[in-house]
Amino acid sequence: MDAALPRLRELLLQLLMGASITGLAYFFYRWYTVRMKFRRLKAMGLPMMPHSMLWGHLGKLFELAINPKGLPDDMAINYMQWHLVRDWKRHFPDEEHCPHVIYMDWWPLSVSYVLVTDPAVASQYMQHPSAPKIIADKNFVYPFTRNLDLISMDGDEWKEWRARANPCFSARNILAQLPEIIEEMQIFVGLIKDRAGKNGAWGDIFQLEELALNLTFDIVCRTTVGASFGAQVTPKGSQWGMREAFEDVSQLFIFDVNMFSVWSYISPIRNYRLWRGRRIADRTLMPFIERQAKLARGEEPSPHKTIIETALKHDKRSAQPPKLVGRHLETVLAQLKGFIFAGHDTTATSLCWAIHALQKHPEALEKMRAEHDAVFGPDPRMAVQRLHQDPALINSLPYTTGVVKETLRLYPSVVTSRKGSKDLNLVNVPGYEGLSFPTEGMMLWDGAQAIQMREDLWPRAAEFVPERWSAPAGDPLYPPKDGLHTFSAGPRSCIAKDLAMTEMKLGLVMLSREVDFTEPWDEWDRQQGRMSEDTKGAVVREYEGDRLYQVRTPTVPRLKDGVPVKVRLRQ
Repeated sequence: MDAALPRLRELLLQLLMGASITGLAYFFYRWYTVRMKFRRLKAMGLPMMPHSMLWGHLGKLFELAINPKGLPDDMAINYMQWHLVRDWKRHFPDEEHCPHVIYMDWWPLSVSYVLVTDPAVASQYMQHPSAPKIIADKNFVYPFTRNLDLISMDGDEWKEWRARANPCFSARNILAQLPEIIEEMQIFVGLIKDRAGKNGAWGDIFQLEELALNLTFDIVCRTTVGASFGAQVTPKGSQWGMREAFEDVSQLFIFDVNMFSVWSYISPIRNYRLWRGRRIADRTLMPFIERQAKLARGEEPSPHKTIIETALKHDKRSAQPPKLVGRHLETVLAQLKGFIFAGHDTTATSLCWAIHALQKHPEALEKMRAEHDAVFGPDPRMAVQRLHQDPALINSLPYTTGVVKETLRLYPSVVTSRKGSKDLNLVNVPGYEGLSFPTEGMMLWDGAQAIQMREDLWPRAAEFVPERWSAPAGDPLYPPKDGLHTFSAGPRSCIAKDLAMTEMKLGLVMLSREVDFTEPWDEWDRQQGRMSEDTKGAVVREYEGDRLYQVRTPTVPRLKDGVPVKVRLRQ
């Protein structure tokens, strides 16, 4: 036995050395093949940023996203798109204009990217055809949904579930749900008014984003399972519930698993927290699934369609609904979790951005208030009653709709990624019409942030101009075709975009005439210990003169410091 131990140690050492040598060999092989691919693209005459055989474009990534000069180091990576396009001459010194297809070699930190900043070119993989999701997108939500959700499904399975879910987000069904959305919005408005001072004075500072996240979470739960989970009224931390479970799990998602993130991916603590979050979500959702299954068997009509209802809908050719076991049950649970996860972050942050934009542009706020007076009457308290009587009035607000769309144009929350392939080459690229841009082995990154800020597409692109969304065709302000990419485009565009628009419009209708907002950043900094009363030169982070900006998170970019605000009641 004693003689065998040295031999065993020697064998293990040999195995370790063999594995190390194999790993290093593969690393250098990948390094060489990836770098040479970009060299070949350059040799084909395709536009390329200065490329290092050793580092690829990692220097640009560090310069533009990880440690940008003069910009906050915690800003979301999406801002990189706009800075790359705006300063194109520095990044493409050999080009006569900014390329609309930009190759980026970020290996080994991430996959190779193709950034597309032209809507017509983007339509070649988002609409005609609609390219499949990249593996990183699938890995992103796999720990929570096992890729049985509409976000990461592909092919016929995706088509079937998209067709099932579409009726839930039709204009008619959204209007049918408006009373329930109003009910949640009244709680939200009440919580905000409670934070106002007395006799028209400003109240104490609070973080608006957290209240907005609780609001949109409860609304999407209404849409999904037909019930609110009370995130707005249950103090956070009082019990481990659905809202907290989703928040915790969302912090554990990893977009791209590579050699630098593999330990985080396999971490026992991370996987335990993911298991716990899934368990809480599944246990909470199961009673709603079982109840809906009983209702479906009894053919009991419901006032409007919910995701859980359509998820349990069975093929008309089948006499009985499928049993709630195995893959079918897993898929139903995954669809519910996917909709809840995707349906609240973006809408909450966009509502906060709209409030922020209207503070910066009081003339737009007054125009919007005047529209609300004209449609609902001068008494703000009558808006809810009028909407209950005629829900379609929410779609009779062209200027408010313009405010929402302009907010989404200037402050997009997410961008779309698709999988390149051998058969997908981008053609008819402006300025490079005779060239074909290969996409095999790359991630197609939709450049929403850049597309929506291009001056050649959007006159006065950096300005907040809600009027552009009601401009007639032929007017210089008229929006370009497929120019708004906030909700993506094509068959895989955001299924709940009309619901999100309705939530935001309703929020502005119920808030804008009731309260005033202000963002007291100096006072907030003092509360956070960033500066004292007598400090003049405090070190603070801001993006192009604005204290509010998107910060990096594992999921949807959140807003700096949760949007600290004060409110006062309007007289």
